Amino acid sequence: IDFDGETYGYENLQSAFDAVEGSGTITLVADIEDCPRITLDDGGDYVLDLNEHTITFVKNAYFLLNEASLDVTGSGTIKEGSPYYGVFMIKNTADATPENDYIHLTIGENVTAQGWAPVFIDDPATSDGNAYGVTVDVYGKLESVLDTAGAGGHAIYINGQNTSTADYPVINIYDGAKITSKANGVYIAGYTEFNMYGGSITGVNVGIEIRAGILNIEGGSIEATSNTFSTISNGNGSTTSGVAVAVSQHTTALNIDVNITDGDLKGLFALYQASAEKNNDSTKVDLSVTGGTFTSTDTTGKYASVGAEDKTGFITGGIFKNSSGSGDTSLNRGYLLASGFDVGSDGAIILESGEPTVATINGTPYGSINDAINAADPGDTIVLKVDLVLSS
Repeated sequence: IDFDGETYGYENLQSAFDAVEGSGTITLVADIEDCPRITLDDGGDYVLDLNEHTITFVKNAYFLLNEASLDVTGSGTIKEGSPYYGVFMIKNTADATPENDYIHLTIGENVTAQGWAPVFIDDPATSDGNAYGVTVDVYGKLESVLDTAGAGGHAIYINGQNTSTADYPVINIYDGAKITSKANGVYIAGYTEFNMYGGSITGVNVGIEIRAGILNIEGGSIEATSNTFSTISNGNGSTTSGVAVAVSQHTTALNIDVNITDGDLKGLFALYQASAEKNNDSTKVDLSVTGGTFTSTDTTGKYASVGAEDKTGFITGGIFKNSSGSGDTSLNRGYLLASGFDVGSDGAIILESGEPTVATINGTPYGSINDAINAADPGDTIVLKVDLVLSS
């Protein structure tokens, strides 16, 4: 292993990390087979350059991040030899407290992590139920594969026992990231802030299922490939199939806040909100759709681009299509669009009154430039849709 320009030999990778003494870069010069668990708990700031090599863990082994920053760079793969848990296991120590940065994991653009749940935020060791000071940045590839018993997992998994709504984990997905799963792309059971700025997420059952926390989608693509839709009660696992983005409050009954301003979502339902649990409280679930493209892949006419069991009036912008590519005008007969809006034949949001759209903000139409200006927030872009003649 190369360290600070010199080459050293170690019995195992853990010894190399220990030799770095808190900060530095480790560069692999060979593949590592049957790697045991690597624990990082000293608060160190590490860079691991895979350098076109592969790390294969033995069964039930992984990077255990208790307190450290790990930036995985270079080109290469880290994988479970016998998939069961994950590649990066994140778990605070019992003495972790709020408002401290404990764990920061960065997965570089040419890095592939492969396992049952490549990024796994485990149940908390803290008494108040949270993974404090956790940030995960994904630029590379996460591949969720079947475990040794044939069960599907999640490319990113946040355990539902993470229930604190203060100083919760933050996960960021950036352009170039590619997340795939044989089951669920991302399963957010515990309270988390998940931000998607770009990249792609593809799962069989769902692209993303959020059951607690904050979901912000500002770009990228999300797809569920299953041709079967279902939503069930489940206090210990995922609930939904056939949906790109599923919103289904957990038995923990924590708040959910979903904001979609852009992105390309595809599934039998591109977006679906469910209340599957007996104790669900829909007043704690907020949905806002102001942009993005939502396409139903259903060819039977049974499903729509967007569905919700008890949330209404949350769509004010975006493009909504059926599998043929035409506008999903079935939404006009429902309750999901905000008052005054319809879906046009091309899928874009139009004014229900039929008056021309003069301007839009994030896909939301306005009948006059004054209405658009009055509605705009700082940083918004007003897009003119017609020529205007201004008079004094």
